[in-house]
Amino acid sequence: MNNFASPTVVEEKLGELDCLRVRTPFSEALIARQGGHLMRFQHHGQQPLVWLSDTTALEHGQAIRGGVPVCWPWFGDLTRSPESVRNTYVGTEPPFHGMVRTLDWQMQDPVIENNEVQLTFQLLLPQGLPNWPHPSELRLRLTIGQHLDMNLQTRNLGTTQLALTQALHTYFAVSDSREVSLRGFDGCTYLDAMDNWREKHQDGDIRFTEETDRIYLGVGPTLSIDDPGWERRIHLHTRQSRSAIVWNPWINKAQRMPNFPDDAWQRMLCIETARMGEADVLLIPPGAAHDMGVEIRVENN
Repeated sequence: MNNFASPTVVEEKLGELDCLRVRTPFSEALIARQGGHLMRFQHHGQQPLVWLSDTTALEHGQAIRGGVPVCWPWFGDLTRSPESVRNTYVGTEPPFHGMVRTLDWQMQDPVIENNEVQLTFQLLLPQGLPNWPHPSELRLRLTIGQHLDMNLQTRNLGTTQLALTQALHTYFAVSDSREVSLRGFDGCTYLDAMDNWREKHQDGDIRFTEETDRIYLGVGPTLSIDDPGWERRIHLHTRQSRSAIVWNPWINKAQRMPNFPDDAWQRMLCIETARMGEADVLLIPPGAAHDMGVEIRVENN
């Protein structure tokens, strides 16, 4: 443990954003109210677990690059979502990754117990969102302590079934993306966005050798990142999720992306806890709620 005798939650301003800095005897985290966005998480005396671009805009209405964006009520390009999800939007230019990353979420009072801090952020949407007329409530619960736990709950406040895709778009910090391996994907089917969305089969661990953008289907609840450079393994234990996105922009795309240093592809990768594809689309009956979450633990070698 660190010298912090008990957990603390302190409000602070970073750029234009209202943020919360959480310290526990084990770890420190930084969260923006905009998007309910976890920006940083790091165990004391260790390398960061979550990667954040040091050139990201900290401005109202601008998505934060890095951390854990909440992608909802769809992930990525809406035109690639199942028809049931595409039909929920009535506008002409659906924004990438949905519409909640740049909204200010309401925060409940922190709960501090067992040397952990639990923060709950809420979006109450009685009329839905622009061009998305679906009454709903969204809650994001972050538990910060010896481990990091994230839970996203959607409640359907409407009178008809609600169809969603979604993701906790986690950017992990790594020593060198070319040296790490991702375990738990062996035998899974994936859709390869770099090859015209062709369906492929994963054999063995995932290694990064080029730009990678894949949606893995039929994923089990236990995944990991083996990082020999930092002598650690990151374990992910997912809940109510059978799909995951694996992403690294590599060299050329990194140079084209805003708020992303040219060499940052070496220091990050994404494994995104998700509900994606026809087989894992989220269908919520009227009045019902659904939770999706992930617990992340670090094992040092």
